[in-house]
Amino acid sequence: MLRSALAVALILHSFAMAQGEAWVDYPGSDGPGRGKRIVLISGDEEYRSEEALPQLGKILARRHGFDCRVLFAIDPQTGRIDGDVQTNIPGLNALADADLMVIATRFRDLPDEQMQLIDDYLRSGRPVVGIRTATHAFALTSSPTFARYSWNHDGENFRQGFGRQVLGETWIAHHGRHGEQSTRGVVAPGAVAHPIARGLADGDVWGPTDVYRVRSPLPDGCQPVVLGQVLDGMRPDSPPAAGEFNDPMMPIAWTKEHDGSGFGPRRVFTQTIGAATDFVAVGTRRLFVNAVYWAVGLDGEIPESGTDVEIVGSYRPTEFGFGKARRGVRPSDHAFDAVVPPRGGRGLCAPGSRITVVGNTFAERLAQSGAFDAVVHATHPGRKLVIRHAPWSADEVGLRPREHSVPKMLDWLARLDTDVAVLCFGMSESFSQSPDEFETGLRRLVDDVARVGAVPPRIVLVSPIAHEGQGAAIEAHDVVLDEFRSVMRRVASDRRIEFVDLFVDRDRANVPVASPLTTNGIHPNALGCGVFALAIAEQLGWLSDTAGSGGPKTVSAARALRRRAADLHWWFRLRYRPTNTEYVWGRRHEPFGSVNFPPEAAQLDRMLAARDRAIWDLAVPDSRSVAADLVSGEDVWSEVPLPEALPEDEWVPPAVEAKGTETSLGSTDILPPDEFARSFTLPVGYTIECFASELDFP
Repeated sequence: MLRSALAVALILHSFAMAQGEAWVDYPGSDGPGRGKRIVLISGDEEYRSEEALPQLGKILARRHGFDCRVLFAIDPQTGRIDGDVQTNIPGLNALADADLMVIATRFRDLPDEQMQLIDDYLRSGRPVVGIRTATHAFALTSSPTFARYSWNHDGENFRQGFGRQVLGETWIAHHGRHGEQSTRGVVAPGAVAHPIARGLADGDVWGPTDVYRVRSPLPDGCQPVVLGQVLDGMRPDSPPAAGEFNDPMMPIAWTKEHDGSGFGPRRVFTQTIGAATDFVAVGTRRLFVNAVYWAVGLDGEIPESGTDVEIVGSYRPTEFGFGKARRGVRPSDHAFDAVVPPRGGRGLCAPGSRITVVGNTFAERLAQSGAFDAVVHATHPGRKLVIRHAPWSADEVGLRPREHSVPKMLDWLARLDTDVAVLCFGMSESFSQSPDEFETGLRRLVDDVARVGAVPPRIVLVSPIAHEGQGAAIEAHDVVLDEFRSVMRRVASDRRIEFVDLFVDRDRANVPVASPLTTNGIHPNALGCGVFALAIAEQLGWLSDTAGSGGPKTVSAARALRRRAADLHWWFRLRYRPTNTEYVWGRRHEPFGSVNFPPEAAQLDRMLAARDRAIWDLAVPDSRSVAADLVSGEDVWSEVPLPEALPEDEWVPPAVEAKGTETSLGSTDILPPDEFARSFTLPVGYTIECFASELDFP
């Protein structure tokens, strides 16, 4: 009895609990919804419900007074939001005392204990609002207990599951060309006076997603509120599609009312327009918030001009599509006053962190100089950081071409198990793109990088530098670069990532040297790389506790550290940009490249690891003062001869010899010399004499 009472108390207390790690709460302010509790359930792989519902919850709480809790599909191993996890939505016990359930899930296969909480809510007769994929919210294959809720349930009782029986329709098909045709909302005939339609005119509701097909007429008790006009394009002003797509138009929003005599909620609202990007449109948000008022019986409180749907905070959702979700996001990242991780600081470089620098020519020069590595290692002694550079001069934020089968930038970020990704872009793009085009590409790139690896890397954006001493014509281009710098700052702020601003002139940067910092006004020379590497470190907070002595010992140490770093990159470049890519990765990889190159790659990896250790030996705790001496004289940054040999570079044979592979060209087995000679069939008078083999040169 005591255990049951405690369980009930915990459920009743669920909304008053402190912020849980698996969900996010938005306490209501003053407003018509004050005292009412809404649970919003996200969980899909395609339409970013995990981004849309937090913003909708914020609007309902901040603008209208509802207490809101948003639930997510959570990876139980990491505690992070993951729409691909179909079997876990923690926090559904909050439905016990909720006044409204908002659901936007897709094909969930939840365990019985979680489905029981949803079933209890539905049997209570309380209202439901379904968004987009809620028509096919469940695909319950792991247990038969609640199989009737599955979208394709074929039993006579509850045919086609939650979608058809509760909302009014299940998943049928896309009505139009997915990803090519968008949706314009038109108020349905007879619905102009409906409370949900208040403040909505034709065209106010719009979204880049396509119309869902439904069967007409909808079941008894359903009333269409908004119809979906298929547009031939992905803009609000795209023309209507010709032909049968709009004859007739499909309902994209409707109500369903039960009389209370049987199973099911009394008031239900469904809108099949509802990807995160759809809610950028004011009308699409207003349709939803009006519907919430109607569902909980507050339709009399909806103003004639419609409800207030002003965005709370910022809202820049990720585009819809599979595999495009932001990785590594926790529910707490969506809180009203989420604590943004400190900008920069030593948290970026925990012991053993793996840092990868990518970008175009600026990043290429930074790698060749060894400057960035020297600064980072000198300011993080003893942390044994692993730094790799994978730049490509022709790369842009939206265009990174490679030869056939050559790993791309994102592939290398994953292969290197990157913890911190430093992105140096903007200069090349400023000559060929508008700031808007650059922003679109940069946002997509940041989102792509954030999806790399099981644990997404921290991201640092580095702006382009200003031009140096090139006259009025090129100085005018600095105005363009300044706009690109502003774009990068804005994207960094929106995505809560680090931003380093290198677009500063010599006076503002307080550069303590008089020599040129570039070779041609655009690309940094060795000294410039040192100056800009220090600027990166300073803006990320890495120089706050360094104090240089200016003595020859530290200058010598700085030079040695940089030389080691430059040498490491020289060798790593052979790893990620080999000159014989056709054999390493391309069309000639089989039959011989697959045998010859894996041992060579393993040897290069051993050589790189040896160079990491050599760098760590130089970056000892008493070398912290090296950082402040890195620009004490140009000799620190003068060019150094490469490559450099280390004792550890001696060839180490593979632990396991490569096995031969049978191909159309025969076997690739490498035989001993005498056995190899016997394998030949020779004409009379010919002999084989071996003058050198692997026995002579192991």
